[in-house]
Amino acid sequence: MKSQHDSHEAGVTETASLPHPMVHELHVLRGKVRRLQSFIDNAPVAVLFSRDRRVVQVNTCFAETFGYAVEELVGAPTRLLFRTGAEYEALGRQVMPLLSQGLPFQNEMFLRRKNGSEVWVNVFAYVQNRGDTNAGTIWIAEDRTSVKQTEEALQRAYAEQYLILDHSVVGIAFIQRRKFLRCNRRLEEIYGCAPGALAGQPVREVFPSEEAYERAADAVHKALSVGETFSMDMIQQRHDGEPFWVRVTGKAIESGDSEAGSIWNFEDITSRKLAEDALRESEMLQRAILESANLVILSTDRNGRIVSCNPAAERMLGFSAEAMRGRSPVELCFEPAEVEAYAQRLEHDTGLVRPTPMAALTARAHLGLVDGSEWRLRRADGSQFPAQVTISALRGADSQIKGFLLVADDITERKQAEQQLLRSREELETRVRERTSELESEITHRRRVEQRLRHLALHDRLTGLPNRTLLGQRIAHAVEQANALCSSGALLFIDLDRFKNVNDSLGHPQGDALLKAVARRLETALRSGDVVARLGGDEFVAVVSAIETPEHAMAIADKIRLCLKPGFQLGSQELFITPSVGIAVFPRDGSDAATLLRHADAAMYHAKASGRNKACFFDPSMSEATERYLRTESSLRRAIERCEFVPYYQPIVSMQDERVVGVELLLRWRHPTLGLVSPADFIPIAEESGLITQIGAIVVEMACVQLNAWKAAGRAVPRLAINLSAQQFHEHAAVEALAALIATHGIEPAQIELEITETTLMQHGDATLRILQWLAQSGFALTVDDFGTGYSSLAYLKRFPVNKLKIDRSFIQDMTRNGDDEAIVRMIIALASTLRLETTAEGVETDEQREALRRLGCDFAQGYRVAAPLPADEFERRFLV
Repeated sequence: MKSQHDSHEAGVTETASLPHPMVHELHVLRGKVRRLQSFIDNAPVAVLFSRDRRVVQVNTCFAETFGYAVEELVGAPTRLLFRTGAEYEALGRQVMPLLSQGLPFQNEMFLRRKNGSEVWVNVFAYVQNRGDTNAGTIWIAEDRTSVKQTEEALQRAYAEQYLILDHSVVGIAFIQRRKFLRCNRRLEEIYGCAPGALAGQPVREVFPSEEAYERAADAVHKALSVGETFSMDMIQQRHDGEPFWVRVTGKAIESGDSEAGSIWNFEDITSRKLAEDALRESEMLQRAILESANLVILSTDRNGRIVSCNPAAERMLGFSAEAMRGRSPVELCFEPAEVEAYAQRLEHDTGLVRPTPMAALTARAHLGLVDGSEWRLRRADGSQFPAQVTISALRGADSQIKGFLLVADDITERKQAEQQLLRSREELETRVRERTSELESEITHRRRVEQRLRHLALHDRLTGLPNRTLLGQRIAHAVEQANALCSSGALLFIDLDRFKNVNDSLGHPQGDALLKAVARRLETALRSGDVVARLGGDEFVAVVSAIETPEHAMAIADKIRLCLKPGFQLGSQELFITPSVGIAVFPRDGSDAATLLRHADAAMYHAKASGRNKACFFDPSMSEATERYLRTESSLRRAIERCEFVPYYQPIVSMQDERVVGVELLLRWRHPTLGLVSPADFIPIAEESGLITQIGAIVVEMACVQLNAWKAAGRAVPRLAINLSAQQFHEHAAVEALAALIATHGIEPAQIELEITETTLMQHGDATLRILQWLAQSGFALTVDDFGTGYSSLAYLKRFPVNKLKIDRSFIQDMTRNGDDEAIVRMIIALASTLRLETTAEGVETDEQREALRRLGCDFAQGYRVAAPLPADEFERRFLV
């Protein structure tokens, strides 16, 4: 014999065999219906459903308010609740014109409890279905007996008003000439006023607008002038301007005498209004679900008799709602033989006496279990269709079963699809996908979209890392945790060195691919509890928690640099990238996200200024350096607009006879307040900010103008050397624009010698080779600048179509005193001779250096021994014939 547990496991297996979206949709719908019914049963207001002047359903609060059991009211005539037939008929004459138009009704009145006592209630009425005013009415009753008794007591015992004022739970005020003459403390609390602050104030002060005040004043005057009690729910404002709902009830002390004043009750009903709005929304949602669901939905009383149904049930079963109401689902649409067989199995499995058919169907629901069995349902015309039926118990606030909810889904199409599986697997898969797509509910889709939107709002679209918004939250959490544990943490600001070159030379798709690969490596380099985020561009931030010392943060920064050291293979390209890392330790360097980011950013810029591929801690002095950097960048932009740059020229002479064989154009910035600024002070900032390309174009323009001026003056024009930045060189469009500009001025490319640093040439080998070949074919002379500092690959160097190697000044300065430097210079000159390249020594300042270079076979020299960089007119006067 199977146990109940075995039976449950069988049910679960049976459900699990169904398509997951269908089961999920049914579970969601059942859950919503149960939650809505539970909300109504447990609502703090009395709710009654009526149809044809009889009670269909009430909640527990309604039954308790009127002293009945729920079962006594269900099915009873609504006349039962009224004191007299005349009052009942009078209410009908007021309600019916509104409900017939789908409009709500509200009024206060006396009703009668079961014991004959009277209860004063505020009644709201709504039709259940605006499209069918005969579908029934929802009544919401609020017990206001205490308020009514208070009002009557005020009228009977005006002499006791001061005692009432001091002890009443509602706000009470005496108003005369549209001013608060006196009020109790409760009223001052309602309006948020200090004790005594409301007395003497105009009533206008508590209204949100002049229009609302005048409208209410007119209504009050009409009621009080004829001796009526005025009562209204309205929106007013507290002393701080906050709007809220208040119920106002007032009556003139002496009818027709406005000078005598009036007495008023004020009740803050904001919470109740919100609850009523929520109830209305819940009712509308339930109505929408019932009306739109393509499922048979039947609700029964606890005896198994149908109480209500949805439109789909009428359509799918062929019975009208009236025909179904009061009947058992078993006798209405189930096959008796199937139910009998199910009851036999239940008897066999449980050992209990065979239950009745309806009891058999609801047995699992009694145990709080959800069953999704398949049944053959019968339509009104006798035809049948397979359905998956779920029955669940509807419980009241006391956890007692009040009825059952039956949900049936027509699975005819699914059955047909299962049969077709035997004939064609491909056709089955297609039909299952189509059916699954049809069964995706709007709520599931919306949740999926919301989750996606939440993810996108907090994560970077390219890398999937947390973005700036989520980073701020993680920093705040890490700082809070560090403060609570009296520990430290660190913020690591990571910027990729010369990343712009990748975008400029290889394109943004390759740049994006590199960023994604960097993101993955950064994640693996950090500990499980740490966070890495992307701020944008090539900037990343790591939040490191629970570090013992600042040196621990430096160790993590070194680990990050180490993880990025191996090359990145992107298609056929292998790229190498280095990071500059700024470190801010909290709480030492800041206690909020904005400050820590700013300080870590300043430390990162210091790392870049120190030669890149470094990690630096924040120091307060860096803030000033960062501000100076930003000021310089801003001034550079203005300098480009105002043409504040001036060219200087330094001769290049033959080592044999000191004949001038060329000249290098060296740019200076004539700052309006700082005077002449050296390139070393602004070129790195120009490169970092991307302004170097514009400045490079200015240099080429200056060179072309000066060459034409010397030529027009009949001067022997030497070859002019121009430095080409890494950004210009790797941006093919910039190289082509340079060549076009030179051609526009009528300058022969052979007159121009382009100097490109060794470090620049060693990046992106094949791409670099293609650019060099294009420049050489165009007629330009090419020089490797700062040679000896970039660790050149000889395999690349011998393929590059360059004409000259320029030995870096750092080797020349000490070559006469340092044997290692002399050996390096000798090796470079020998290498150039082997590759049939000329050599130029930079920074030659003494005769001793010149003689040593001449002895080693160096071809040309440039430096202060010959001349410092000179303005054009002075250079012309001294060196041009």
